[in-house]
Amino acid sequence: MSLFRDESLRVRPPQLPRIVSLLPAATEIVCALGAGRALVGRTHACHHPEEVEKVPAVTSCRLPRETGSQTLHVAIRELTAASIPPVSLQLGALAAARPEVVLLQDQCGTCMITERMLRRAVDEIGLEGVEIVRLGARRFSGLWRDLATVSHAIGRTGEAAELGLALDARVATIRKRAGTRADRPTVLVLSWIAPPMVAAEWTPELIRLAGGRALAPTDPLDRGNLDGLRPDVVFVASCGRSLDQIEADRQPLQRLLAEHPDWPAVQEDRVWLADGQQTFSSAGPRLVDTLEAVYRILSRAEANAPQHFRRFRREG
Repeated sequence: MSLFRDESLRVRPPQLPRIVSLLPAATEIVCALGAGRALVGRTHACHHPEEVEKVPAVTSCRLPRETGSQTLHVAIRELTAASIPPVSLQLGALAAARPEVVLLQDQCGTCMITERMLRRAVDEIGLEGVEIVRLGARRFSGLWRDLATVSHAIGRTGEAAELGLALDARVATIRKRAGTRADRPTVLVLSWIAPPMVAAEWTPELIRLAGGRALAPTDPLDRGNLDGLRPDVVFVASCGRSLDQIEADRQPLQRLLAEHPDWPAVQEDRVWLADGQQTFSSAGPRLVDTLEAVYRILSRAEANAPQHFRRFRREG
């Protein structure tokens, strides 16, 4: 899986460029490569590692923070219908950052800055010589490609080689252990509660590596489609939401589970909340941490809940 077998890639320039990261996973990669000190700007959603909180945010969000998933869903639809992006660039902060490299994603235009938005801002500010680097992980293995892309852009290929091989070894360990399983539980990963949405992208591959069988996403995920599912394990990992925020939004989840009492996950108390800021939603190096945690949960080896996971306790 590693992209770092070639020793010729281990040469790097002596000085780091000024970096703005417009993606939490990119921020995590930069810091994992030992280049956190070169960050001069980040998104409002970048919180890991904790040190990045000191880096100025160059984006802001129009969505209310402390509210339920249904309310947020409606707000996003209304903004989209009005051609207003939920997330915007702060031009003054971006200009003050004077970036030489800007990292962003090319997938989700709902909650992240798109390349089109960035190029318009760069032109308006008059920034020159900015290298725009796109990350596009859509599969679990895409993490290694993004790691290589960032490392080449910022001159950290040697560090990326070591990190990539270390991540390889951890994934290989889980793959070997999971391969000995006689049964593979069916797993439903929800990336949103109301309305319910099934996580796609790299999540099905992660579940397979962890020893499970991911239930395929169906759009729209309505009552009829849900009735046909019989997950052994359910993870609720609302995108961008903390564990406490997901827990606070428990009423729609409570109703969803009450409507499906025949699900093995409901009957056996195997419904888990997963921090949407720290686990499934971000394709950074900690995605391997998520793989290891999911493996332990699927293997029933969780004496205590893994970090960033919490068992959902239904009322009544």
